Amino acid sequence: MIKNIVNTACLLFLLAGSFACASELDPYRLNPAVQPLKQQLEMTIDPNRPDYVGSTHIILEVREAVESVVLHAQDITILGATFGPKGAPKTATFEQFEQSLLHISTGSTIEPGEYELHIDFEDNFNTDSVSMYRVEENDLYHVITQMEASEAREAFPCFDEPAYKFPWQVTLTVPTDMMAISNTPIESSIEQGSMKTVVFSETAPIPSYLIAIAVGEFEAVDIPGMSIPGRVVATPGKMNLTKLAVESTPRLVAGLEKYFDSTYPYQKLDLIATPEFWYGAMENPGAIVYIDRALLIDMENADPTRYRSIVGTNSHELAHQWFGDVVTMEWWVDLWLNESFASWMGDKIVAETYPELDIEKARMSTMFKTMNEDAGPSARPIRAPRKSTDNFLNDIGPAYSKGRVVINMFEKAIGEESFRAGILEYMRRHQWGNASAIDFADAIGTHADWDVAKAFASFMQQPGVPLINVEVLDDNRLSVSQQRFSNAGIELPELQWTIPVVFKYSVNGKVHEQTLILDSPSATVELEHRGDIDWLYPNAQQGGYYRWKLPAKSLQPLVDDAQQLLTPMERMGLVSNLTATLYAGELPANEYLAALASFSKERDPYVLNILVDQLSIIKNALVSDSHKSGFARFIGDLLGPAAESLGLDPADGEANAVTTIRPYLLGQLIRYARDEAITQEFASRGAAYLDGDLGLHASLIPTALLAAAIDGDLDTYATFKNRFESAKEPNERSRFLAALTYFDMPEVLVDLQAYSLSNAVRPSEMLSVRTLLLRQPENRDAVLDYALANYETFKTRLPGNGLAGLPSVARSCSLKSINRAREFFSNPDHQVSGTLRVLDKVVTSAQTCVTLRARELQNADKYFESLGN
Repeated sequence: MIKNIVNTACLLFLLAGSFACASELDPYRLNPAVQPLKQQLEMTIDPNRPDYVGSTHIILEVREAVESVVLHAQDITILGATFGPKGAPKTATFEQFEQSLLHISTGSTIEPGEYELHIDFEDNFNTDSVSMYRVEENDLYHVITQMEASEAREAFPCFDEPAYKFPWQVTLTVPTDMMAISNTPIESSIEQGSMKTVVFSETAPIPSYLIAIAVGEFEAVDIPGMSIPGRVVATPGKMNLTKLAVESTPRLVAGLEKYFDSTYPYQKLDLIATPEFWYGAMENPGAIVYIDRALLIDMENADPTRYRSIVGTNSHELAHQWFGDVVTMEWWVDLWLNESFASWMGDKIVAETYPELDIEKARMSTMFKTMNEDAGPSARPIRAPRKSTDNFLNDIGPAYSKGRVVINMFEKAIGEESFRAGILEYMRRHQWGNASAIDFADAIGTHADWDVAKAFASFMQQPGVPLINVEVLDDNRLSVSQQRFSNAGIELPELQWTIPVVFKYSVNGKVHEQTLILDSPSATVELEHRGDIDWLYPNAQQGGYYRWKLPAKSLQPLVDDAQQLLTPMERMGLVSNLTATLYAGELPANEYLAALASFSKERDPYVLNILVDQLSIIKNALVSDSHKSGFARFIGDLLGPAAESLGLDPADGEANAVTTIRPYLLGQLIRYARDEAITQEFASRGAAYLDGDLGLHASLIPTALLAAAIDGDLDTYATFKNRFESAKEPNERSRFLAALTYFDMPEVLVDLQAYSLSNAVRPSEMLSVRTLLLRQPENRDAVLDYALANYETFKTRLPGNGLAGLPSVARSCSLKSINRAREFFSNPDHQVSGTLRVLDKVVTSAQTCVTLRARELQNADKYFESLGN
């Protein structure tokens, strides 16, 4: 009984961000009785070799008597170790245990005091694009690092947990003709024959996962106009692609410095682009690493989508330099807050410095998809206990989006200046240290007049999406209640949230807003403005993370007059909420499709984008083979007027959003509406582009390649492969990778799947091919078959986090496919940490689709039949 009480207390401590008893629940956590104070790291790195050697010297404090010092070292050959009081180390015994634990002992109890530990080691470079690994491009090798979440231990011995945060000093011996980069400026560089030894200045306190190392024949260009020195660094021949990074970074840094009321916190800032990086970017202080397509772009041929993506990614990583780097999560339970805040903060700065990019509107699509996922039984809290054996980065994507929206919701409810004051308080309290989400909510709450901590916890420590039920009563009152939203046929445990609900309503022709902090199952609200209520929208400016429900008589005016009554953000929310109502079984498919059809006069690019998003749901679940022509007519009627209004080509001075949405509309009309005139026009343009005609606007290149593929043959496919392999610009390579999946020929599908496992396709691109192929339902069985048959090949080329995502190839609207995937991935030989989590989400998605199809296909058939061919 006492044991159970202790475990419960420990669980509460873990959730609160305290790790004093973490080892009781997690035997592979390091012992906090041993605290590293400083680490020196020396390595000899030649990218032309597959291996390297190194040594590390660690000053540490033992606070309680221990039998051994335990740290991390994974698949590293330890050559020797010494340990002892400062100035008197002796040869030590070392032993490597499971879960990467390295025990250093002396044969007797190690009493409290200050000690020094020295370890010599050697290792091979990683081959899975994580830890410290080699990249080959144009017959040149370079070395780059990606240490998050627990990959530093594979590169060198270290205390590889985020709470161990202290100064480091890195020294690298590298070939004289190569550039060496780490988190800090170079302190000295001495040449010795064909090698040089580069000593970097000591870092501020940082954890092991933020150590950055890059060695290679790089080129660099300075970033002027910042409070610290800065550069963009890339492989040879790409300096012409750095203009956007050079121009945008000073503006973004200045915006962040103003918000945080402090200068950039590190000694320098390098932005390093590499062609092979498993994630989009990594926020290493002073040395941020990006996959090249996330940083480099040809500004002469840049489409607005890529432009916005690069600025947004850069702002996200720069925001991390304060939130995540200066103040770091204590344990991976709060990785969601690290990423959510950087997403929110990065977008906030982009909105201020680049308002023309409409960053908040552009993010809505991702948020709605996250809400759809969060409605099922596989949903989990964005903040939940994590053990050291977990795959911390697996399935982190939804947390980025949900957390960002929740933070944004609370900022609006508390007030922008009060919320900022709370953030500055949080940064002041925990500067150069560690903190938890509990600490964050506590700091914010000191600047609010309501229980922010309780409200914040209700969204971060329980899964799901709230559903706000609203009914208009007499005397200008509203009946408001909350419950957990769920799709039809699914019973989920009931939950309660504290929700800032913002109503937008019209009384006698005048529009007002009113906020309710709903902290109980139900409430009656008296509206502040008296008179006849013309209409009501329950999520003003789409600022809240919740679904809503209105009686039919209150909903219909919103659908009928959405363009007159609601802002674009609210119209996006209305469309997404209609889809949720369909999933919930409260709106028949024929009425749902008719409601979407009423948006045929919509011209706002972002609302049109949300409409396009819904088409994939309709295509997967509600279109039978016998009614594809009716679906084509539906798409043509819904999107054709907007495409005609926008025209086939960008006009001088048009908004970026218009330029961005045009190819999406045209793509739908080509692929699914089978518009012959548009297809022929863009097939012709695609052929001209392949022949060297560079007059095509960058935003329309994917559209032209789509039409060329649909109209193409095996020779066209071969040309696409050649253009993919020979692309000099990262964006061009991405375009042709996507274009390879556009062909409808069975022989292309067979060849492309094999090709995607060849060395021509980088590991970070392998799953992208499958994701793109899965957009076509007819490809899904073949994609699943190939992935399962070639699991061992995927296993050799993908890092653990990538391999954990492989069950996503079973995405479908078929129980047969799901059952095959379940059978295959239930075998422990076909699992890594995170595999079953991804499988669970895929199964939930498929079951939702199957249920919707069984319930609503007949209603959809009737609607499509009524449209004719």
